[in-house]
Amino acid sequence: MGTLAIEMAGVLGVILSLVFVGHQLRQANTIARLQVLQEHAAQWRANNLAVASDPLLVGLLLRVNDGATHGDLEPAERLALDVAMQGIVHGWEANFKQLQLGVLRPDDIILPPASASAFWGGQYMKELWADTRSNHSEEFATFWEERFALRDGL
Repeated sequence: MGTLAIEMAGVLGVILSLVFVGHQLRQANTIARLQVLQEHAAQWRANNLAVASDPLLVGLLLRVNDGATHGDLEPAERLALDVAMQGIVHGWEANFKQLQLGVLRPDDIILPPASASAFWGGQYMKELWADTRSNHSEEFATFWEERFALRDGL
């Protein structure tokens, strides 16, 4: 009878240890996820502030939203806008990868809606995308193209 009690206590100890380790892992995953969300929010704020506080970029974005193409902009304007837009798209790709890996959940971030295709799927972005698609993973490129119909009209 004494041996059985010792064995039961051992089994109970193992079970409690596993429950504790599981709890620690869940906490570590939650902390990691929250850190990613905090980095995402900081990046989003920094990008928005950089664009919104730069009169040149605001003006260029308005022109693109109104239908401007690469040919409508001066070389320096194209360079400034292309770098800004590529940076934003790479940020979205990082978010997309974190969603795929399960670090972020779909309700953690809001991707640009497909209804934003007047901008993201406009002619300027289609021209830029044709030149920069290869800079992205195939999964993200396919997702982004389908979301904003970037292959249409090229």
